[in-house]
Amino acid sequence: MKRDNLLLNLMLVLICLVPIIGSFFIKTDGQGVAFRFHDGFYEVRMPCVFKTVSGYKCPSCGGTRSFAYMSKLSLVSAWNSNKATAMLYAFMALQIPYRLILIVRGSAPFQDRISRIGVGALILIGVIAVVQFVAQFI
Repeated sequence: MKRDNLLLNLMLVLICLVPIIGSFFIKTDGQGVAFRFHDGFYEVRMPCVFKTVSGYKCPSCGGTRSFAYMSKLSLVSAWNSNKATAMLYAFMALQIPYRLILIVRGSAPFQDRISRIGVGALILIGVIAVVQFVAQFI
């Protein structure tokens, strides 16, 4: 495998792995998020700037809660928090083993088909984010 592809796949593994691992250290009550540190949980209340200014949810509102729910396998709650980020979590989780196979072997079976499916999945996630954003104005 070329060095460029190796570095790209390593970066993509890290980009996918960090938020997924981080989601196991947060919990939500449906309103806010708290992260676990040592023996306690510390609440994080960061208001969405877009929502504060406009009064409408941005396309990523509920994303952190969705990731927290996905790590606890609360799929319905994750889907209800933010459909696009629930799908993004699943996409990222599937990218980790795929990219590790590419790093170790240099190629994967059906690599072209998997790449096209990945691009299609990202487009679908983007469309869902836009649709759920626009739907609140209707």
